[in-house]
Amino acid sequence: MKIMEEEVKTLKKLLKEANAKCKDLEMKNLRLSKEIEVLRKEKGYTSNPNEMSEDMLKSEMIKHMIAYQKFPAERRRVEEEKRQEALKTLTPMFKKAMILEKEEGKIPEAIKAHEACIQFGQEHKEVLMSGDYEKSILRIVILYRKDNQLNKEIAFINKILKTRKTHQKSLYSSDLYYDLECRLQKVEKMLERKK
Repeated sequence: MKIMEEEVKTLKKLLKEANAKCKDLEMKNLRLSKEIEVLRKEKGYTSNPNEMSEDMLKSEMIKHMIAYQKFPAERRRVEEEKRQEALKTLTPMFKKAMILEKEEGKIPEAIKAHEACIQFGQEHKEVLMSGDYEKSILRIVILYRKDNQLNKEIAFINKILKTRKTHQKSLYSSDLYYDLECRLQKVEKMLERKK
């Protein structure tokens, strides 16, 4: 029982010391806060813009204007980095498709490889430009023509032309749509002559 009373006394003493330290820390914190507030006022800084000095307002405005001007350049830099990362994957894919087409003469495999390029481009269209993967569309059209698969060429061209929007941004560039329309007319004439 006596041991318990001594432990309680020790705990009460420790609690008083802890409370005293807390009060001391609170006083120091309050004193530091007041010192910071005085320093900020001397320099013209206040949390309320209405209480800022004219020089301080000008300084704040200049800081914000500089930051605002830097933002678009930084955003463009980040977007270009993302594009370059995507191109690190797309470029070898396109090269592989061209090797299949030109060096190995494997037209069906080359078409599948070019389709994979288009799919990759669509999945990463927020960072890639349409011109980065549109060349695969033209290569597929050419390969169908080389392989004398005119019906597949027509079907593929029509599928791409359906993605054109009138009032919104289209999936691909207007140059590509124009090229495909011209190719469609030619291939339809070729198909008529065969009949």
